[in-house]
Amino acid sequence: EIRKIFVEDIRLFKSVSNKREELHIESLVKDEKGNPVEGVSVEGILYAPRKNLISYTGLTNEEGRASFIYSPKGKRLKKGVYLFLIKSLEKEGFEYDTSLNRETYDYWLELPGKAKLHCEKKFLQKIDLTLRLLEKI
Repeated sequence: EIRKIFVEDIRLFKSVSNKREELHIESLVKDEKGNPVEGVSVEGILYAPRKNLISYTGLTNEEGRASFIYSPKGKRLKKGVYLFLIKSLEKEGFEYDTSLNRETYDYWLELPGKAKLHCEKKFLQKIDLTLRLLEKI
């Protein structure tokens, strides 16, 4: 019997250590009964400012989490929108059922406080276009 897996959650957050900024990406994979699934290969794409597309692949741990880190070349994250999209989940004996997904993407806006609120609508339109392009890859 083939069990179904899906994306329960995607979370992006920034950390600063020794004046160096990094973007953390966490995804959570569960089965149709709501249990976390270990050993799932998660493939995702990060769209970073300046049109960089970065592919990530990793395995989920016993909590069903696969984590990735984006470290910019400089010490700081470039201003703009960071968008992470999950392309596939794979594990023998399981089927990735996209209709069960709670999330397929998440984003991080690297902007100063007031500008963040002002620009969010504009960025959400840009994200929509970006998603359509990424889904064709």
